[in-house]
Amino acid sequence: MSPPASAVNRRLRVFDDGAAVFDPVTWQTHLLSPDGLALLDELDGIAAEGARGPAAMIAQLLRDDASGAGQAAPPVPDLIPRLQGLAELAWHRRVRAPGQGQASRRPSRPDPGPAPAFRPVGDPAAPGGAAPNAGPRRTLGAEDAAHRLQGDGLVLDLGAMRVRVRSPLAELPEPLARVYRALPPPEEPGFVDCEVELLPTAGPRRVWRPGVRFLADGTEPFEPMPAGLALPQLEWGLNWVFAHLFTRHWLLHAGTLDWHGAGLLLVAAPGSGKSTLTAALSLAGARLLSDEFGVLRLSDRRLLPITKPVALKNAAIALIARRSPQAVLGPVFHKTHKGDVAHLAVPAEAAARRHESVAPAVVVFPTWRAGARAELTEVRPARAIAEFAANSFNYGVLGEAGFEAACALAADAGCWRLTFGELDDALALLEPLCRARGQRRV
Repeated sequence: MSPPASAVNRRLRVFDDGAAVFDPVTWQTHLLSPDGLALLDELDGIAAEGARGPAAMIAQLLRDDASGAGQAAPPVPDLIPRLQGLAELAWHRRVRAPGQGQASRRPSRPDPGPAPAFRPVGDPAAPGGAAPNAGPRRTLGAEDAAHRLQGDGLVLDLGAMRVRVRSPLAELPEPLARVYRALPPPEEPGFVDCEVELLPTAGPRRVWRPGVRFLADGTEPFEPMPAGLALPQLEWGLNWVFAHLFTRHWLLHAGTLDWHGAGLLLVAAPGSGKSTLTAALSLAGARLLSDEFGVLRLSDRRLLPITKPVALKNAAIALIARRSPQAVLGPVFHKTHKGDVAHLAVPAEAAARRHESVAPAVVVFPTWRAGARAELTEVRPARAIAEFAANSFNYGVLGEAGFEAACALAADAGCWRLTFGELDDALALLEPLCRARGQRRV
């Protein structure tokens, strides 16, 4: 029995540069050229007619071609292996889809139910929503941070996540207060998503190899870092917590900003210059949401803030300090596993608006190359989906919901590839693009 046509259509998205297909058995996304899409269409029809497996489907397709009128088609290299992959995909989609008599190889994703009717205070999607933290702005000082860290805990409300941090380490309060100064603890601590502790190493190791341990809800996910690296350990640990606890959202590896009302995603692998560009944009007037996560809420496909300091590495530290004297930077930590690291403090506006979501309007795949001329080239939707899958923390976990979100983002937002050698040149290209897309959204 074949699945309903609506289910099949939901797993196939056709764009002008090809198609993206979700396989419900393997939970993989396949990208097809227009020719490949035409072949898949034929194989789909053969599967629907009752063919017994991929091999029979291929045989039927070749028989149909041989019996057709007209001259013979030119030979296609590796024709059978190519057809084999398409036939298996069509067979899975049409005949072996979950719920049609064959069990999926992965557990089905629980139905999250209808989207909640409420919206966070200050979310622009809520009519009449007021910005949070109205009135005089409080700040976090080193003395207050130390008192809370060593007492009941310091609650950090990061927007999409709340954590309570405890630590007896004397090295942590001052740098933490410097980079989180604009993000004071809430008046009422309330619910937190995770309890975090930073502790010194115990036992003999505390003497001969002192270090900093990170615990999340009592679990220690990775090895201690050397003593003196408490803030980097906290920042990397919080990234781990978010990536593992918040898989109900689609998490992209991306710098995320709001510029002129346009949600801007800088989607890239490490080493691309993403964090440096994110820092420069936040210092040029864009609202920072995150330098690490593009958090897409599946219920309404809006971007959520995870407001943390921007992690700068190696040469980027001096570059940002030199071009933006107003930038507030934490101390430089040398010889970490990522080299020298420093953190750009959370901007005041980003902290004040950390509960405001924004609709994604511009997607950029940036690559820094020394001496390169800044250039923007459009990326078509099918290719963009491949980039999303490669730069996502949980695309495979979300299954069909992730596929639908990726297709919608590729279709609705403009996608570009950015090559740049100088930050000012990159900003000069991105500013009018975001302004135009933001006005179009309004």
